[in-house]
Amino acid sequence: MNEYDVGFELQSRVRKYLEYTLKNESHSVGENIIMQKLNKSLKKELLMDSLGKLLQGAKFFKNNFSQQTLENLVFAMKKIQLSPEEFLYNV
Repeated sequence: MNEYDVGFELQSRVRKYLEYTLKNESHSVGENIIMQKLNKSLKKELLMDSLGKLLQGAKFFKNNFSQQTLENLVFAMKKIQLSPEEFLYNV
């Protein structure tokens, strides 16, 4: 970055982002390996216990959808990881 005369503030933000990403990447890899090794029954139970609680805690989901729909939604959910101060837009 010095070679291309990138500003100090931008260099700092890039470094922080890379540190954050690398730190959390190893956690995600370990999590994925564990999930792949679980049998179907345990995987379902784990997902329902963890992600199901998230959905049950949100009044919108709890009050508007059946338990079966919530279970289906748990299996359709995909985890994404954002760095601090990163925004997610859906246009």
